[in-house]
Amino acid sequence: MKQEVLYARALDLNITEFESCLAAEKYRERVVNNVALARSLEITGVPGFVIGLADSRNPGKVTGISSLRGAQPFTNFQKEIEAAIAANK
Repeated sequence: MKQEVLYARALDLNITEFESCLAAEKYRERVVNNVALARSLEITGVPGFVIGLADSRNPGKVTGISSLRGAQPFTNFQKEIEAAIAANK
């Protein structure tokens, strides 16, 4: 049995629907693109976070300032966010 199906079972998903969705590859391109983006940002596991600033002229564009890997305490996020804000002044 595929690992994905084992995960689906553990999450109590409808296995028939899950396997059908997986076989149809409906979300394949989105997943491939997201994996490529994560790799380009050097995010190699989950959770992974990029701290960045939105471009005021193009809110869909974000410039990465720093990243955090793995589970982190709030204070680490606070420090990185404050540094990003200070860098933008």
